[in-house]
Amino acid sequence: NKDYTTPLGLQNQFSLNGLPTISGSSTGNGAGSTLQAYGQGSSEWRDNDYTNVFEDNLTLVRGGHLMEFGGRYHHERLNILPKSSVPINVQFDGLGTGLYDPNSGSSFGELPNTGLATADFFLGYADAYSTALSSRYLYMREQEISSYFQDNFHVTPNLTANIGGRWEILPAIHERDRQFTSFDYANAAVVTGLPTDQLIAKGYTTKQLVNGLQGIGVKFETPDQAGMPSGVIDSHYFNFLPRVSLAWLPFGSHHGLVVRGGYGAYIYPTPTRNFYSSMNGNVPYTYNYVEDYKSAAQSPDGLSNYILRSPQTVVAGQNSTDVIDLNNQNAISPGSFEIDALDSKQPPNYYREWNVTAQKDLGHQTAISVAYIGNHGGNLEQQWYTNNGPSNDYVWYVNTGLPKPTGYYSNTATRVYNKTTYGNINLMRKTGWSNGNGVQVNFQRLYHHGFAYQVTYVYAKNFRNGGNGTRDSQVYPAGTFVSGVVSSDPSQLNRTQSYVRDT
Repeated sequence: NKDYTTPLGLQNQFSLNGLPTISGSSTGNGAGSTLQAYGQGSSEWRDNDYTNVFEDNLTLVRGGHLMEFGGRYHHERLNILPKSSVPINVQFDGLGTGLYDPNSGSSFGELPNTGLATADFFLGYADAYSTALSSRYLYMREQEISSYFQDNFHVTPNLTANIGGRWEILPAIHERDRQFTSFDYANAAVVTGLPTDQLIAKGYTTKQLVNGLQGIGVKFETPDQAGMPSGVIDSHYFNFLPRVSLAWLPFGSHHGLVVRGGYGAYIYPTPTRNFYSSMNGNVPYTYNYVEDYKSAAQSPDGLSNYILRSPQTVVAGQNSTDVIDLNNQNAISPGSFEIDALDSKQPPNYYREWNVTAQKDLGHQTAISVAYIGNHGGNLEQQWYTNNGPSNDYVWYVNTGLPKPTGYYSNTATRVYNKTTYGNINLMRKTGWSNGNGVQVNFQRLYHHGFAYQVTYVYAKNFRNGGNGTRDSQVYPAGTFVSGVVSSDPSQLNRTQSYVRDT
């Protein structure tokens, strides 16, 4: 809770507390050195969370029927400051003391055995400065209203049934101040919960940032303008989930054979944490302002490694306080930010399970059971990377036969959706699924004359695609692969990349 950056003479335009991160390395050309003076890391803070649950369960017996029913109301409030990147950085990499190699061509490299990161540090020749407008507290609100009914009864003396179901109402998870983010692909626009002028008035962004983003072509829309719900994602009020099971004695109670079977459908709300990255960690709520003397987009001549080719006029800690001009158009460059967006259709994850089991008494206190169990999950969350470029230079050359673009648009020109403004656009969609099949065999001897034993064999074959937030099952666009290697059909593209045996 103290500003250590300003007394060091470094950039701190947003008056942030904590320590800056000063780091760098130069490892090539026989000139290896590493500098690490790390400041505050990133952490997640929670404050004043609470959950209210009201629940009642009843049982009614009428004749041969045992009926169970009840309801539940769940209301949760989660106030959280998500993890964010370290807000202030100063980077050294040896280019400030390196010598330009005129034979390096368009790469503008340095001569061998020149340039040292620690030498750059002592001279104050930083190659990049950054300061971040950071994430703010999120005030998450979530509700669930559910009810159930089940009837347990004997159909015949040898057949018992349990039949019922649930009705679950899931209003859309929302943030109190509507800090959700989505993306309108039809208009190439960032969708914010409130108009940008209201976000500025609430202190959730700055006028300089909005103007700078609009200056490079970013468009902003409200959910109404994008045809989305006011909270960006849909509510789901009609989730009906059947449950049925049967127990059958095919030869009566004297032959020791029981056949059981069941089917159930279940839903699970997406974990709240999986929504965090799709909220105020995006523009215009946050942005990492950078003054990068290696970047062609920020160079006076539009070529990379300007620090290597020009005398240094800014010395870190001496005249670097205002090195990043928040009003400078070049402080925001095309492709310098990612967008993590939420698809407006966010149905709950569902899971269906079925099983058939045969159990047989073998006499002498022993029994065997053989079961088949199957399951299927759907609406699992996946991250769709909709604006990535080719995965490597080889793919670009094979697909286009052209040299890679350089200059102002070098960070966007190879991308598959938007080539002038946006970096990665990551859309969280409910397009994943899972399948499982298994067999269980169990042979056991009940406790008798002092001992018991059990032998079990389990075989399972489970496949999964999604359901783990942003941590796996990402889907990359077909344009990131060599042409013709993968299908451009979204469903087939998804299956090819991500549907694998679950580990």
